[in-house]
Amino acid sequence: MLEDYSFLVGHDADTLALAITTSATWHVQPHQMLIATGIVMPDAYVAELGSRLNATVLGEHIAAPAATALVDATAFSPAQVARLAADYRRRGQDFALTTPAYIAATESSTAREIRLNAAIKGLVRRNPELSATGPVWLWQSVIIVSGIGIFIGAALIAPAATRAALMACIAVPFFFIVVFRLAAVCLVLAHPLPREPKPKPARRDGDLPVYSVLVPLFREAAVLPDLVRALSAIDYPAAKLDCMLVLEASDVETIAAATATMLPPFVRIVLVPDSEPRTKPKALNYAIRLARGSFVVVYDAEDVPHPDQLRAALDVFKMCDSRVVCVQARLAIHNAKSSWLTRGIMAHSPQELNPSIAHIHGHERAIEQVRNGSAEEEAGRRFVGHPAYGAPASVPPELSDPSRRHDQAA
Repeated sequence: MLEDYSFLVGHDADTLALAITTSATWHVQPHQMLIATGIVMPDAYVAELGSRLNATVLGEHIAAPAATALVDATAFSPAQVARLAADYRRRGQDFALTTPAYIAATESSTAREIRLNAAIKGLVRRNPELSATGPVWLWQSVIIVSGIGIFIGAALIAPAATRAALMACIAVPFFFIVVFRLAAVCLVLAHPLPREPKPKPARRDGDLPVYSVLVPLFREAAVLPDLVRALSAIDYPAAKLDCMLVLEASDVETIAAATATMLPPFVRIVLVPDSEPRTKPKALNYAIRLARGSFVVVYDAEDVPHPDQLRAALDVFKMCDSRVVCVQARLAIHNAKSSWLTRGIMAHSPQELNPSIAHIHGHERAIEQVRNGSAEEEAGRRFVGHPAYGAPASVPPELSDPSRRHDQAA
C-alpha cells in the first residue's frame, strides 16, 4: 500500500504510513484521509498522480477539451485510476484527471437548471396537495367570496354587531394557541426532558457512514468564522464529513466572505442559482441533490452543535425501526436570561418546546418529508426527538440591534 503512494513527493514515509493506518480505521482510501485533513491539497494530489500515470490533468482556469471524459481522481485508489486510464487508452477515448471541485465548476448550465427546477417545483409535481404553490381550489374560492360578501352585507346592516363578531372570530385562534401552549407546558412538566447529554455512543469510525451537513446562509457573512469553528469541532472522521455552505448566487457579500475564509477541506461552497423564491426550503432542496452522505443534518448559521451530535443521531437511528427518517434535536438557547427581551422571548417559547436541528436519513425527498411531517406520518414514516443533545444558539438581546441573532456560544 505504501508503494502505491510513493509518487506523493514532499511527504515522508512516516506521514504516509500514518495515513494508511488511519484510513484503514476510517474505512476510506489513504489519499482521502490526507486530503480531508489538509495534509495534501486535492489539486496537488491529482497533479502528482497524473504525472505518474502520464495522464492529462485539468485544474482551475483550464478548459476541458470537447469529448474529453473527466475522471475524479480522488474518488478511487491510484491502482483503480491506473486501470481506468488504461481502459480509456485501449478504447481510444480522450480523458483527463481532475478534482470534484473542477467537475462541479464545469457543470453545464442545463444540469443546474434541471436541479433548480426540481428544487422549486418538485413537490408540487409529485404531491400538489402538499404544496402551497398550487392553485386555489373551487371550494376555497367559494368560501372566500361568500365570506367577504357576508361580511360586507352584515357590516352595512348591523355594523356594531358585525364588529363584535369580528373581534370574537379573531380571538378564537389566540385562545387555541394559549390552550396548546398550556397543554405543552403541562406535558413537559409531567415528563421532564433529560438535562445532561448521554454518554458518547461506542461506534467505530470504520462503521460510520458519510454524513452531509447542510448550512444555508443568506446575508450572514459575519457569522462565518464562528460557523467554521463549530463545524471543525465536530467529532467525526474528516473523510466522511460532507459539509456544504449553501449560498444564494445573488448574495455577493457572503460569497466573498466564504471564498476568503480558510475553509476545512471537508467544507465546500454550493451556489444556488439566482431565482425566486429566495427561501431556505428551495436552497436545501437544491443542495441536497449534491449531498454525498446517506445521512443529512441541517444547521442554521448560528447553531453550535455538540461535537458528538452526529454520532448520537446515528445511535438513535440504529435503535429505531426503518420507518424513522428524521431525528429532531432541541434548540439550546444560551443567553435566555441576558436581558428582559430574551427572558420574555423564552417565556413565550420555552426551550423544551424549541425543536431546531433535523438529522435526516434517506433520499432526496427527505427535506420535503420534514416540512410535511404530518402527511409523512400518515404514509408510515416517523419523526422522533433526541433531547439529550441540543444546539447552542442565541436570541436578540436588544431591540436596538435585531440583526445580532448570531451571538454564538463558546
